[in-house]
Amino acid sequence: MLLLTHGEIGAAFLEAIIMLLGPQEQVRALALKPGDQIDAFRERAREAAGELDRGDGVLLLVDVAGGSPANIAWEMVSSGDRAVVTGVNLPLLLELFIHRKGANLASLVDQVQDWGRQGISALKPEDMGSAAV
Repeated sequence: MLLLTHGEIGAAFLEAIIMLLGPQEQVRALALKPGDQIDAFRERAREAAGELDRGDGVLLLVDVAGGSPANIAWEMVSSGDRAVVTGVNLPLLLELFIHRKGANLASLVDQVQDWGRQGISALKPEDMGSAAV
């Protein structure tokens, strides 16, 4: 898995995943920072994807559709060995890391939207019971 994001949000997500699930393999986060050259970021992303791919493909995770990281990820998609998921959030990433062992790229991509949606909810005071302040 390769997280391509605006700023260090991907690295922060990865730090949270490690805190919750322990060390992880075959994952990297790359940040597009203000002032970065797009071509240099594109090259770093291509190199990272190549290093991560051990023959079973790479899942490219980006923060927002239509942004430079997403556009670069989309450029890297080729015949079934890469897939792009936009709108990453921590619940989605937790599910991905929990279920990725033994799963193929296609099955993860099929489930990822559901995991992302299930991780988003609006809590109301009545949902909190006695814990509400």
